[in-house]
Amino acid sequence: MVDEGRTLKTSVVEMEVPLSLLSEGQKGKISRLLGGYGLLRRLLDLGLSPGTEIVVIRNQGGPVIISYRGARVALGRGITNKILVEVR
Repeated sequence: MVDEGRTLKTSVVEMEVPLSLLSEGQKGKISRLLGGYGLLRRLLDLGLSPGTEIVVIRNQGGPVIISYRGARVALGRGITNKILVEVR
């Protein structure tokens, strides 16, 4: 995009998608958590909060295994649909 001063402006648009859609080896950063109080509390207790960098270890139809902050966690597909991430 070119503005009136003839400078080129670029912006990086990161796509926000449910964690369940990431492929194995794909990296992302949690942007939003959806759900009720109980689910939000559980995710926060696990250390999964907005801004957390994650890597998908396994995503083949069952639970999704992710790695973050030196830990590995398996999350059910329903929960991973409620974790929105910015794809890296």
